[in-house]
Amino acid sequence: MNKKQELLLRLDLIKNEHLKWKNYAEAKFKGINVDEQLVPVKHTECACGKMILEYGQVIYHLNSAHSLSKDHEEFHNIGKELYDFMKNKEEGNFFTQAIIDRKNKEIMNNYADTLENLSDILLKTLESIKKEIELTDEEKIEAMFSNPK
Repeated sequence: MNKKQELLLRLDLIKNEHLKWKNYAEAKFKGINVDEQLVPVKHTECACGKMILEYGQVIYHLNSAHSLSKDHEEFHNIGKELYDFMKNKEEGNFFTQAIIDRKNKEIMNNYADTLENLSDILLKTLESIKKEIELTDEEKIEAMFSNPK
């Protein structure tokens, strides 16, 4: 397998992992029971983060990859904030329960909307990177690996 094929395969795997996580997260957010543990991980520990660490100096030669690291880190930060909020949200008492529930739901929806928007941005970025790699000559890809700076 050449370097171009390797990158394209890795991008497909990352996109699939992201979509899988997103589907589980959406189900869990809607109250559907899923077996998947969705404990937040650092942005450097997921499939995309590992690819950025491993191939970052190579993919940053691509115009479409310039915002990937920042957007990916922000996605993880918002995901962790939502997770923390859901674990620690205010419960209220008999008299304040309805008000607290509405407030909690509004906050969770805002987090979820932000997370959805960032997810869409990441997926579009990954697709753009893939298209740019597909349009780049194999020799140029190999040269990027040989001289990543």
